[in-house]
Amino acid sequence: MHALTLNFEEPATVTEESGYTLFLLCNPQSLVEDSGFSISYQRDGVSYTASTNKLGKQFEAGKYYQFVLRLTKEELKVEGCEVSDWVSEKLPEIAIEEIPS
Repeated sequence: MHALTLNFEEPATVTEESGYTLFLLCNPQSLVEDSGFSISYQRDGVSYTASTNKLGKQFEAGKYYQFVLRLTKEELKVEGCEVSDWVSEKLPEIAIEEIPS
């Protein structure tokens, strides 16, 4: 798996109560090594990077993986992982009427 970099134009403020949610889609696969995740950020003008390599090796088709990561002063910890069936549904078509001004 190759590194994926996401850059945010504006600084994201994260509160302890709500956290920050990021969604990522990846292909079903079996990896040789555990997959990893890194986050780089700035606090009070100082740059930091925190990483974990404990996201697992197996990503099955038809499954939805939700990881809970907690960034502390010492490390980026995986606090939980929930695996559920991927639920898909057919939505009705949305009609858009263009009204000239």
